[in-house]
Amino acid sequence: MSINDCKEFGSCDWKLTVYLGNSQEGIVLVNNVEADSNEDITLNKTFPIPSFPFTVNCRVQEHDGGIGAGWEFVGEEKKKITGPGEYYINLSNNEGDVTIHFTVYNTGEAGSGLSKSWLDTKQAIGVFRAGAGDYKLITGEWTVFQTQWIALSKKGLRLIDLETHMEGANRLFTGVFRAGNDAHYLWVGVDYKNFVAKWEELSKSGLRLIDLETYVEGNQRLYAGVFRAGNDAHYMWVGVDYKNFVAKWEELSKKGLRLIDLETYVEGNQRLYAGVFRAGNDGYYLWQAKASDFLVKYDELCKKGFRLTNIEIYPE
Repeated sequence: MSINDCKEFGSCDWKLTVYLGNSQEGIVLVNNVEADSNEDITLNKTFPIPSFPFTVNCRVQEHDGGIGAGWEFVGEEKKKITGPGEYYINLSNNEGDVTIHFTVYNTGEAGSGLSKSWLDTKQAIGVFRAGAGDYKLITGEWTVFQTQWIALSKKGLRLIDLETHMEGANRLFTGVFRAGNDAHYLWVGVDYKNFVAKWEELSKSGLRLIDLETYVEGNQRLYAGVFRAGNDAHYMWVGVDYKNFVAKWEELSKKGLRLIDLETYVEGNQRLYAGVFRAGNDGYYLWQAKASDFLVKYDELCKKGFRLTNIEIYPE
């Protein structure tokens, strides 16, 4: 909340009450907080909203000093929220002038916290296997996702898969969580040199990379990784063309390493590949082809006792 003008001699004391949706019960976010003109009051609050549209009603009061003084009304406005974005409410009278800024974004567990109209515009593909135990699927902007990751980690859940994509001007992160109590780590939004340094540090601490993501933010390529406890042999090979990648895959496979995660992306005009390897002695296969031919090979390998563990789909 920005204080544009405190129309008192000295600082003003402010109160902000917010009403969400049809609720008649106000939420007091600021109560008797002192701030002068051109100063900000940090709110740092997050509230779940079930669906769009909904309304946000903000009421601001300012406290006059002196004997018998009380709260003076500055202004109140109800704003209809129809979707994600940045929103501003300006309230002003002879008692003061303030601007309230808040951000609305899509976030939540699968099937809740995301409006049906928004969900109906998206496509999702998932790989399922038999399992039991607790689980979660979370989507949100980074600050919300990180908060959820911390909370779920304390509840005995571990992130096993991370995805990221842009939603308008906002980057969203989606995570799959399964029950677990082992050591773990999440490292997100750094350049390759920084990521490799962290990968080496965590590897020495008994953690193994299980999922790698790369994306572009601005003009910079960034990396994110999910780590779980492990002390087996491992390897990471990033940013090479397909011929180079296959050569390394063959070399590592012969040494008892198995590809567990594959990423592909375009850098400049060249398609590049990145892979995460862990120890293994089972059968293995890597196949790249147009989708129709891929499905033929998929059926063939399944009949031979292979199971698909990771897939990347891209235009060429």
